[in-house]
Amino acid sequence: MSLGEFVAALFETTGRLHPMVLHLPIGMVAGLVVLEVVGLVRGVPMHRDLRSALLAVVVAASVLAAGSGLVLRAHEGHAGALVDRHQWLGLGFTACVLIAAFLHRRGRPLGYGVMRAASAVLLVPTGHLGGGLILAALLGPHAGAQVRLHMVARFRLQRRDIGPQHRRQRPRARVQRL
Repeated sequence: MSLGEFVAALFETTGRLHPMVLHLPIGMVAGLVVLEVVGLVRGVPMHRDLRSALLAVVVAASVLAAGSGLVLRAHEGHAGALVDRHQWLGLGFTACVLIAAFLHRRGRPLGYGVMRAASAVLLVPTGHLGGGLILAALLGPHAGAQVRLHMVARFRLQRRDIGPQHRRQRPRARVQRL
């Protein structure tokens, strides 16, 4: 194997790790937000060293996820508006995480809180679009509509299968005769 083939195989492997690697920053940011909210509610803020350690893991995981996503896109040749939006939202999420870590290290709690919240908010559309890309890859370009139609049809079939004998009936009030 030549050096060029090795580098190409390395890039391919790195890009294909993206669907696996991206879950760590999602879980870590969600966990960090939960810990921060619990600390605020209980009146006991999270210890600075713990927050720093969690942020270091989030930063490393976010950079790895973003980098593997960029490699995946370049190597696999993905294109389209959905991929563009997912890429830019993912890079925005990574930037928010990096800025939050920087502001935390500088002792700027307000800026850190804003950037932490921004990163948590960016997770939703980024993950949604990423899931849409996976569905499109597995089921075709109109996967979302197909899945919705399938779910609606399945629900209707289930309702049709439940006849009046299976539906819950109200207990009748018993009248005592005197």
